[in-house]
Amino acid sequence: MDEDQFQEYSRTIHRLFVAMRQSRTRLADAGSPALSLSQLAVLEALEDTPALSVGELAARAAISSPTTTRMLKTLEEQGVVRRERATGNERRVDVSLTELGRDLVISQRERIQERQRAGFATLTEREREEALAVIRKLIPMIEGT
Repeated sequence: MDEDQFQEYSRTIHRLFVAMRQSRTRLADAGSPALSLSQLAVLEALEDTPALSVGELAARAAISSPTTTRMLKTLEEQGVVRRERATGNERRVDVSLTELGRDLVISQRERIQERQRAGFATLTEREREEALAVIRKLIPMIEGT
């Protein structure tokens, strides 16, 4: 393996991760909260269910429970989610999307897809196929599987 090439690969992957994290501020509408990718994952997990416990939500979004709890506090303050003690189980807190939260998930997903579509359109057919092949290989490397 060529060490210089590997170092360039490592720097480029790092820049990709940083760009993904920073993109949230450019995705926010005026007056709407900007969602991180982790927050979006949490909210998407709630999209098709009336409510989930914090633990269930953390598992579905692949985020630790303490991180999910902190995230939910902020999202609740912004009016994006609602947290309520479960009936009949004092220890369980159920989380659900508010109407604002549902609208926010839909609008952010649409903006992400618009940006992805615009970028995809700049690629040739061959570049699209190559990009998909490389991304498919990168996913298990990033996940550590």
